[in-house]
Amino acid sequence: MPVGKITQRISGRAWAQLFRLPNLFTVPGEPLAGFVLAHSGPLTAWGQVGWALTASLAFYMAGLAWNDYYDYAEDLRVRPDRPLPRGDLTPRAVRTAAGVLAVLGWLACIPLGTIGLGIGTVLLLAVFCYNRMGKAHAGLGITLLGMCRGLSLLLGVAAAGEPQAWTHKPVGVALLVTAAYIIAVSRLARREMEVHRPKADRWAPLFVWSVGALLFAPLLARHHWEPPVGFLALILIGSVTAWRGAQALRPFARHRLPGITHVLPPWIGRLIAASLFWHAAVIMGSGNDPLRWIIAFTLGACWLLNRWTARFFYAS
Repeated sequence: MPVGKITQRISGRAWAQLFRLPNLFTVPGEPLAGFVLAHSGPLTAWGQVGWALTASLAFYMAGLAWNDYYDYAEDLRVRPDRPLPRGDLTPRAVRTAAGVLAVLGWLACIPLGTIGLGIGTVLLLAVFCYNRMGKAHAGLGITLLGMCRGLSLLLGVAAAGEPQAWTHKPVGVALLVTAAYIIAVSRLARREMEVHRPKADRWAPLFVWSVGALLFAPLLARHHWEPPVGFLALILIGSVTAWRGAQALRPFARHRLPGITHVLPPWIGRLIAASLFWHAAVIMGSGNDPLRWIIAFTLGACWLLNRWTARFFYAS
């Protein structure tokens, strides 16, 4: 095979690894959930939701590029298999990609109006601050990560263009649970490359998931939405995933075993992917029309793609 084709293949895989390809399939969950929950009736403004999806994906990819760029020195020591330490990509190329994606995401927020542009600007600042300074402070860092996912959901709300949606209680609960779940997973992931004992942290994703479901279901009934069987089934699937993750880490909660650095990172990827079940559940619980079911099944397809690509690329 010619050298040029080999280099191109390596470079393409390196970029896919840098952008955590499996996790990219989890990004549509937040803006689509926000968009659907913002509607109390038939879904409209479909052109707008495309801009919200584009902005969320661009900001997410920019954050991942900044993550590896600012972690370059540390990765040389503890993560030599990543694209930058391996030399598959250059720091300059990664920094440029992050800048281009950041600008693309911000421009995609302009069609969402003043509110959408404001949300996008705050989201971009949160992404940058996390990578530039937030990781040095555990509490600030994981809070910013949860904030980023929550703001992504609000981009979907802005795309709906319905002023009353900002006081819609299901939107508020979905926002809080989305942010809290990512904070719980991030807290568990912050020491994924260390030998340690994950105690209460391993149960945090399941706790947030369970409390979120209990808070959300009564709101659906109060707004005359009857939670379908699909809502309950998806909540159950997500709960089982979080429970299995806690069980997988049980041996390490008792003893400091080196094997945790092989077990924990894959489970972080699974827990991130499980957020799609939450977003699909609230979408299916917001109404019984076929369009909502189609969106929920689309998120299910995203979960399948996440799990398939996770066989070839790390997601944590």
